[in-house]
Amino acid sequence: MNELERLRLEVKDLYASLKDEMEQYTIPDGLQQRLNDELANVDLALVAASTDAHLQMARDKVQKAKDIFHAACTGFALYAVLQGHTNRVKHLLFSLDGKTLASMASEHPSDKTARLWDVTSARERAVLRHPDRVSGIALSPDGKILASGSWDEKVRLWDVSSGREQAVLKPQEYIQGVRSLAFSPDGKILAVGEGGAGGGISKNTVRLWDMTDRRVKAVLKGHLYGVDAIAFSPDGRMLVSGSWDKTVRLWNVIGGRERAVLKGHTDNVTYVAFSPNGKTVVSGSWDKTLRLWKVPGGKELAVMKASRREPAVAFSPNGKLLAYDTGDTVQLRDIASGRERTVHHGSAYAIAFSPNGLTLALGVHEKQHQVWLRDVSEESQETISVLNGPTDLVLAIAYSPDGMTIAAGSVDTKIWLWGRATSEAKQATGCCEVCGAELGFIEKLTGQKRCKQHR
Repeated sequence: MNELERLRLEVKDLYASLKDEMEQYTIPDGLQQRLNDELANVDLALVAASTDAHLQMARDKVQKAKDIFHAACTGFALYAVLQGHTNRVKHLLFSLDGKTLASMASEHPSDKTARLWDVTSARERAVLRHPDRVSGIALSPDGKILASGSWDEKVRLWDVSSGREQAVLKPQEYIQGVRSLAFSPDGKILAVGEGGAGGGISKNTVRLWDMTDRRVKAVLKGHLYGVDAIAFSPDGRMLVSGSWDKTVRLWNVIGGRERAVLKGHTDNVTYVAFSPNGKTVVSGSWDKTLRLWKVPGGKELAVMKASRREPAVAFSPNGKLLAYDTGDTVQLRDIASGRERTVHHGSAYAIAFSPNGLTLALGVHEKQHQVWLRDVSEESQETISVLNGPTDLVLAIAYSPDGMTIAAGSVDTKIWLWGRATSEAKQATGCCEVCGAELGFIEKLTGQKRCKQHR
């Protein structure tokens, strides 16, 4: 056997081994496309390559794909970097099927767009333009419509599949600008926070649009300044709003009646969210505090230190835990007991829970800009993985609904995508859902899903 044939056989065996491995794993579409791109023309090289150089190139391609795949099997592997925004990326939303990613940059005249990306091909699907700064985006629950609001006083509705503009929502009176957006859980109502930095003649209201006929359903009046943040309760019956008038307000969606005015913040309220179980509201303010409020009465439950005007904070999927950044640490708070523990020493500029609630993704700066994945179980609290790539601060993190893809938006104006491969066979034979180690007999018998180290 000559050297050329020996090399051809080596590449063939390496290629066949990799394909056999990949068949045993579930691989998200975007990562699969990246692997396919790396392996392009390897089949042709195995048949037609006439020089060592061609086969060496094919072997390098297979080895690179293998390295990416193995990284994805033990954690998350970087597979794409999305570029198009001209200012820092601060908001990311995955569609329900995980195939589309919506993004927006910070409110700056240099970038007056929202964008839609195909997660599989890692290509820009559409650039959604406004004549003024984009102030908010929201995806309908079915993932078919993206709403984008702007300081041009308009909300534009876009078809997610085509990127085409469907409708423009604009009230007849002067509102100064759209400041925040939220769809109701059933997708039938779009809430729009309006107003300016001062009172004056601007309408500092929450406007509810009926998504069936695209007409105003109700106007919620009470705030004295612009409404920077809004969110629906999980059952869609209540709405919470935060304003530059330093208050948080609870509203009945049906009838539009104000239920409570929650006072305590000493500066502009720029963040509000309901817990997934609907029992608690968290608010964030320029006064660098987070406050927890009981629903529906609005009793203040806790005041917590935050590090910045725009806090990094997230509820766990079951609504029992709240993760937040203090500037020095990332704390995990048990909502019911008020007990806290530190899950990270250092600051995080973005926080997101995995869909199963077992992992916390943190945008950190530890000598370099990274996304850290932390096990949130009380016994472990270890760093599961460190995702490298971003060249500046990470301001937004989002998990795809199936937990297989992580997106991070950065001050470097880029969006970074990592994918994970999972072995269906591993889950069937009973392995730890955190590290993949095989569980013991008693652990399998008692239905444990984690090894002793990660329980």
